[in-house]
Amino acid sequence: MKGRNICEWLKVGETEVCAKSCCQKYCKIHLARIRKESKIPMPCRSCGKGIQSEIQLCRACGRDRVRHKHIALEKAAKTQFVLVLEQLLEIRKSI
Repeated sequence: MKGRNICEWLKVGETEVCAKSCCQKYCKIHLARIRKESKIPMPCRSCGKGIQSEIQLCRACGRDRVRHKHIALEKAAKTQFVLVLEQLLEIRKSI
């Protein structure tokens, strides 16, 4: 039983889709991957290549740079939170 639709699974590292015939949105191979809770590749915001990163950028477009920036911001926020928490505990002790 051949389908009439084209599989919309984006190939990792490429800008083209799977393009196999299917009955739904994805072919049977990719439906099985989805059922096994595999990540569906998303297009890079910059170049459109298929990637599986939370940050929608591939390495060539600067994913590592953005990820390191996010990590640095998280560390700064965590240290700021710890400082404020310590100040609140000191104020509470003095009361």
